[in-house]
Amino acid sequence: MNEETLLAIAVSDKLIVIMRPDQQDFEGSSVTLRVASRLHVEQIGLILNKVPSSFDPVQLKQEVEKNYGYPVEAIIPHSDDVMVLGSKSIFCKQFSDHEVTNLIRAIGHHLIE
Repeated sequence: MNEETLLAIAVSDKLIVIMRPDQQDFEGSSVTLRVASRLHVEQIGLILNKVPSSFDPVQLKQEVEKNYGYPVEAIIPHSDDVMVLGSKSIFCKQFSDHEVTNLIRAIGHHLIE
């Protein structure tokens, strides 16, 4: 974790950690969450990203919330469309009616409430 990341966490009122459902990401996110807790970030939430369709979202949400002690704000499924587009364009602009775009909009609205 670099100094810029630490500073950003330290001055945050709310921190959203975006993590993929894999062991390496879980471990890295755990470090970030411990640091945020020690820096007394007021609100902490999680977003699970690139979740395979074979995962049970309810079970995954419960497991992650139990293990980390923070709410899962959203679960974004894996999308071949996102992967294929890569960094060629802004996904939400290119696919304005896509399921992932709608989820991202909902997350945005939720975060600014």
